[in-house]
Amino acid sequence: MRIFKTKLFNQWLGKIGLDNEALKIAVKEIVSGLYEASLDGHLFKRRIHIKGKGKSSGVRTIIAFKKDDTAFLYIDF
Repeated sequence: MRIFKTKLFNQWLGKIGLDNEALKIAVKEIVSGLYEASLDGHLFKRRIHIKGKGKSSGVRTIIAFKKDDTAFLYIDF
């Protein structure tokens, strides 16, 4: 699975303390059917936990999949 982050998303990661490992876990969970919402057109909404806060205090992201198993990460404010 290849994962791409937008420039804005990558900058945001540093500000909130989210690491790449948490992103990889979230993408794997979506592939296995665990997500908050399917927004159609290969778009999924997923909450990602921040260390020490858990998923309920985590951040929501929009993850888009292309058909060749590529994930693109976006911020959902």
